[in-house]
Amino acid sequence: MLGNKSLGIRHVFNLRDEHSCGRVLLLSGTLAGAVANQITTGIFLSGFLLNAGMSAAELGLLGSLSSVLCFSALLSPILFKRVTKRKYILCSLDIASQFIAVFATTLVPRFPVSHSIQFLLIAVFFAFGNGLRTLISPGYSAWHYQFIKSSETRTIFIIVQQILMGGVAAVTLLVSGMFSDYATRSGDPTVFFTRLRFAAFAIIIVETILFLLIKEYPYPEDDRKSASILSNLKNDPAVRKFAATIFIVFIWTFSTNFSAFAFDAYMINEIQAPYLLITVFTASSFVFMLLFSGIWRYVIRRISWFRTLGIGAFLYAPFCVVLGLVSAGNYHWLFPVVRVCQLFINVGVIISVNNMPYINMPKKGWVSGFSMYMFVLGIASFAGQLSGASIVSAGKSLNFRLFGNSYGIVTVLMVFQGVLFLLLSLYSILLRNRLEPSPDAAGNGVVNRA
Repeated sequence: MLGNKSLGIRHVFNLRDEHSCGRVLLLSGTLAGAVANQITTGIFLSGFLLNAGMSAAELGLLGSLSSVLCFSALLSPILFKRVTKRKYILCSLDIASQFIAVFATTLVPRFPVSHSIQFLLIAVFFAFGNGLRTLISPGYSAWHYQFIKSSETRTIFIIVQQILMGGVAAVTLLVSGMFSDYATRSGDPTVFFTRLRFAAFAIIIVETILFLLIKEYPYPEDDRKSASILSNLKNDPAVRKFAATIFIVFIWTFSTNFSAFAFDAYMINEIQAPYLLITVFTASSFVFMLLFSGIWRYVIRRISWFRTLGIGAFLYAPFCVVLGLVSAGNYHWLFPVVRVCQLFINVGVIISVNNMPYINMPKKGWVSGFSMYMFVLGIASFAGQLSGASIVSAGKSLNFRLFGNSYGIVTVLMVFQGVLFLLLSLYSILLRNRLEPSPDAAGNGVVNRA
């Protein structure tokens, strides 16, 4: 299903040569990191902090720090541009960042200090640890990029990674959730969340060991004239083309974060839909990737990354609008129908979007390229959430009737999201000729085919 006549999974993942073995280790380490991430973020982080006495407002403040800290990625080229051997530095800093963000923050509620001091310490540890990890992430990406430069190899790697990470996330959430419910009923969830976070740090150590086993190859010559991304944008046409490609990621990330929390809150609080109905479709995205990635891979090979993304975004847009029409009277059938259609389209869109950072990556200055990508990712996520929350806050009293049902600001928000996906479609299709990779790209101009 995921294979291809010219290149299959066994060619991408095996232990016969250094690059294939490196991809096996990279995938294994990534999956270990995904498990640790699942049990140290999201609902489990909220559970830990709430049991530590934090308020919902304090949780929101801590959550916003992750997006704001994207600025630290801009410093990565300065840190790494003159370092030729980076593997051990990266892994050491990664362990340090995770120790601060995961291990140290877990100990803070045990400190005999006031609540305000505890919150301040958690915020400082959280910000410093996550900021440090954001700083080194472009260096990690430049190192690991050497194993997935080939377009066909990268496409298979991304598909397998998405499937396995989705499965791992679903299993981890299910098992951890069951234990969380049991711990809550037992009356002592704090001990459970503490042990869960310590276990996550142990998994992070395993992730780091797996990464240390990956060979590090020489990097291309970085731009010695300036570490400034803005300077590179001004002087280097290849960087400008890369930036124009990365703008696609900005639109996508902004759009997906635009209504994420608002729509879930609408489904739960106003429609009172079962949690199971919502989470089943969220957790089943990897199943759609498994079933339909072969179809979308064929489409990409026939019409290129940019057309596939443009068509996918165009098809996705109307379903955003229809999703806004879900109400208490029709959610039991309309929500599943729309989500199934979206998840099918999403397979092609996600494969295409995940390839955008690599398609026009300049031959030199990989760290600068990945730092730009991660900065854009963080800004888009923060801007999308802020914009959506602002619209919901401003129009929370809005109420109107349509097709015999009552709707509010969330419906309007979903219409806006549909418009954003139409803009993404237009940008991808109208500028596809300008964005098609050239021989100056790191992928040597063949990265537009899957």
